Amino acid sequence: MRLAGQYPDRLAGASAHSVITDLTERDSMIEEPQARRVIDCLLRNRAILPPLRFDCGLGDALLASNWTLHQALTSAGVGHIYEAFPGGHDWPYWSEHLSDSLKFLEAQLPSNQAFL
Repeated sequence: MRLAGQYPDRLAGASAHSVITDLTERDSMIEEPQARRVIDCLLRNRAILPPLRFDCGLGDALLASNWTLHQALTSAGVGHIYEAFPGGHDWPYWSEHLSDSLKFLEAQLPSNQAFL
């Protein structure tokens, strides 16, 4: 999502699972913390954003922040798709919902291009 906000003119669409909405959330996962919020990047380029889609597991520790991102985008009038499904922040969840992202991204391609 952050890349869509930073480079909206380079992407045909963006889809993500278990979005880290504020890079401080990843501090516990990596050793190089940063302090940039995804919503700030997205709103900065809201006029030229590619189509956005994200989902999160109902058992994921990031569920509340994903819901907050969804609400902020909705309040700002930024079109997007947000879904929450059973599951957690783990490979089984992401594997199950990878096809959702691929279908979404394929729909963003011009009709004369194939998604590889």
